[in-house]
Amino acid sequence: MRKKAAFLLVLLFVLLIAASCTNEKTDKENSELETYLNKNEQIIEDIKKQPIGATGPKLVYAYKQYAVILNFNGILIYDFDQENIVHTVDNKSLGLNKLQGSDYTIIKSNNEAFALGNAGAIESSAYVYNMQKNELHASNAQGIKEFKAVKEVDNKELFSAILNNNAGNAVYDDSGNIVLLTYRYEDGTDSWILSILEKESLKGIKQVNVFK
Repeated sequence: MRKKAAFLLVLLFVLLIAASCTNEKTDKENSELETYLNKNEQIIEDIKKQPIGATGPKLVYAYKQYAVILNFNGILIYDFDQENIVHTVDNKSLGLNKLQGSDYTIIKSNNEAFALGNAGAIESSAYVYNMQKNELHASNAQGIKEFKAVKEVDNKELFSAILNNNAGNAVYDDSGNIVLLTYRYEDGTDSWILSILEKESLKGIKQVNVFK
């Protein structure tokens, strides 16, 4: 009996050490991921200097006051309340800036957080970013099982009406309203406009210039 008790104590001790090491490793990894955040000035400048390519910026998520724009040189988190870009994610350094191709970068959402990964691997491995906390961490399949595909506006007639001959795309936010990103290739970032439209009437609720 004593040998069994001693064995169980040793086993418990080993498990506690293993758990502690795992937590320390996770904390270290998440701390290192902070280097991909808070590069607002650098990323905004890189986007402004880079001509819009064949695949332009894409609005990938909208939740409460936030709109998330995916671009080759960085992800922009725009706050409609503050009317400003409040956060950025350096997805280029993460290797998650492919806007087309078979392994393009994809976003899945879960309220104030979104998962960022490659289309072929996001179900098992992704980075999760919390917009309210401005935190980034690596996650696995268990950690992102609650994340869902973002609902895009795909009705052709509606899409044509709200674009008004501009390039861009639109998604539904958590209130059911339409959030729209439009731009013109010839005008660069000066033309990046975000709009919130009432779903049924398409009446404008708010409109802002992303970089002003």
